[in-house]
Amino acid sequence: MMKQCPKCGMIFEDTDIICPKCGMLLDSQKGFGSGMPVPQSSSQYYRPPFYTPNPVSNGLAVASMVLGIASMPLLLFCGVGIVTAIIAVVFGFVALRSIKASNGAQQGSGMAIAGIVCGFSAIALLLLYILIITLTGVASYLSSRG
Repeated sequence: MMKQCPKCGMIFEDTDIICPKCGMLLDSQKGFGSGMPVPQSSSQYYRPPFYTPNPVSNGLAVASMVLGIASMPLLLFCGVGIVTAIIAVVFGFVALRSIKASNGAQQGSGMAIAGIVCGFSAIALLLLYILIITLTGVASYLSSRG
């Protein structure tokens, strides 16, 4: 014997107690209605609970932030910070793309952006340092000539 849902009109098996289309509770004796107790706060329609996993932090975003922050003091050690700064920028952009593609399953865009900003800042500081040293050297050379 087949039943029809009074809300959406879908036809389904007699053994079903919940409409597969709209989720309305059905009484197996009468065909529809209050066969199952419904909590006071909900309506007459049954909405099964759905699982929403907690978003996880993207590992590349964390690595980008750590490397970006570490690149600043590492610039003092013979420019080793330039390597970590470049890696931080690359990891940051890859992490942002991955987080965007995950549709909410991953988080950490703030950490990725922090890594990108710190990495570019370290690169800019190194370039500024090179410019100052070069201009100082040129000025010293010109003043010694004459």
